[in-house]
Amino acid sequence: MPPYKPQNLPYISEIPSADFPLFCIMRAFDIEYTLIARKIRQVIQMGNITIRMNDDLKARVNQTLDAIGMNFNTYVTMASIQLVNQQRLPFDTSARAAEPNEQTKRAMLEAEAKERGILPDDAATFNSAQDAIAWLHNNHG
Repeated sequence: MPPYKPQNLPYISEIPSADFPLFCIMRAFDIEYTLIARKIRQVIQMGNITIRMNDDLKARVNQTLDAIGMNFNTYVTMASIQLVNQQRLPFDTSARAAEPNEQTKRAMLEAEAKERGILPDDAATFNSAQDAIAWLHNNHG
């Protein structure tokens, strides 16, 4: 096995004697850094995730992330960390309001027209629940 040689540092025989103390510090730091990095890789097991996404959306997401100096992997990792820390999605979500059917749309337009005085308001009014029930029996009974 060849002797350990950090990527950016020369062999000891290549070092001028005046620079030798600095070399020793740099080499010690490089060895320690390498050992720490190796230990971190052993402790933190990284897994791969495959995401299916529409090509157009993917391009727009990457363009937006590039504009803020972030890559997709970092974004997904940040969102995942927030999900775990907050125990909720890290953004607001809501269901899309149901689209009213044609009968409901017509009733809404009619109600608005009556409210604005465009159509006469011919709705029945009642003074009591009994009057309303009697009207229902007489007109729809």
